Amino acid sequence: MSALSFFLSLGSVRPGGAGRLLRLGLVGVGSCSAVFAYIGVTMFSSFSSVGFCGSRSLPVSAQPLVASVVSSVLSGSSARLVVGCSVGADALVLSSVPQSSLSRVSVFAAFGFSGRSACSLSAVPLVATAGRGGAFVNWWSGGRLSVPLRLRLAKRSLALVQFLARRRSALVCFLSSPSSRGSLLACRVAVRLGIPVFVFCVGFSPSRLPRLGRGSWSLVQVAGSQA
Repeated sequence: MSALSFFLSLGSVRPGGAGRLLRLGLVGVGSCSAVFAYIGVTMFSSFSSVGFCGSRSLPVSAQPLVASVVSSVLSGSSARLVVGCSVGADALVLSSVPQSSLSRVSVFAAFGFSGRSACSLSAVPLVATAGRGGAFVNWWSGGRLSVPLRLRLAKRSLALVQFLARRRSALVCFLSSPSSRGSLLACRVAVRLGIPVFVFCVGFSPSRLPRLGRGSWSLVQVAGSQA
């Protein structure tokens, strides 16, 4: 599995310029890694909130990568972690947060308490466990039961990004496909609102990443390959 981290800049600056060096802690998977300097990129400690999103089809084999990023945010900053309620990336993020840190987590759930109106793509047990452990759960964050499920999921993602836009935040996205519509929608909205976006491509070439409207993709860190 290959994992590459990219940063979506809001300008045309390229890697290698002056500026502070971004380090994502133990993000590297495998034997080789390289980190580039980037103008305007700071440590996660500069953010008051870090949001997470990603593909519902993200494989369990990506858990070490996800866990390392979550750990770097928790240990290197006082930022609040903000995440959705689905299987895949959301579930891997939630399962990577130690119980002692759950009070720093906000979950945006497209369903109600006890999993009401959840679907097969909902990580109900993990969301419930996080809530019991001290996480703040925003139930029905995409609208009430009368809102169709597909629309509710999309509105949940928009609500999460709008929450991030109200404070100094970043959005981290784990993609297993360059055509993950819901995750890329969240990234596009984040870019429009001026939120820095970091993407990890798992199992596909970053050259297949679509443009998000503003800015351009720039390499931040490369991790080696893992079987």
